[in-house]
Amino acid sequence: MSKTRNSNKGMRLQRSIKTVDELKARCDVNEFTDCWNYRGSQFDGTPHIWVQLDNGKCSQVKGGRAAYIIANGHEPAPGLQVYRYKCHNKMCVNPEHCKAMTKAQIGALIAKEGVHKGSPKYLVSNRIKALKRALVAPDLVRDIRGSSDSVSECSRRTGVAHQTVSAIRKGQTYLDAALNSSVFNWRPA
Repeated sequence: MSKTRNSNKGMRLQRSIKTVDELKARCDVNEFTDCWNYRGSQFDGTPHIWVQLDNGKCSQVKGGRAAYIIANGHEPAPGLQVYRYKCHNKMCVNPEHCKAMTKAQIGALIAKEGVHKGSPKYLVSNRIKALKRALVAPDLVRDIRGSSDSVSECSRRTGVAHQTVSAIRKGQTYLDAALNSSVFNWRPA
């Protein structure tokens, strides 16, 4: 059995891509966008490529990360993710399009470029989040503010998200409930 494992490990090392030229040879290059669309194995519409990692083991990783490892000779630093900042094409494995960034940097870039703007999937997601925020009744807000429970206990008891309970207690949201104001009890002067 150990003989089989060793032979499989050797096979993985042989089929791993080691150079940028080997990677480009397995791609269809788009002249206009300079994207290298990978022709090999895919999972959920994303390329998966065998590469040798820093620890010497071979592993199958997503296309952008694999391109980064092959081009730079090492994995990205801890806390960094590889993002296709030029083309946003899931099939592209051009190392020049891939950059290691933090999640905050990726989020800022996506917001700046409007990558998801108008996408039905993200519009629905944002609408659901907004509705969940809007469902906290004024009497529940007063209960949350007056409670001596911890944020976690109050969240469990009321069914309101942990972050929302925290924001209510800090006075960051639902300020009108704190003042006992409502559109229904407004009186003209």
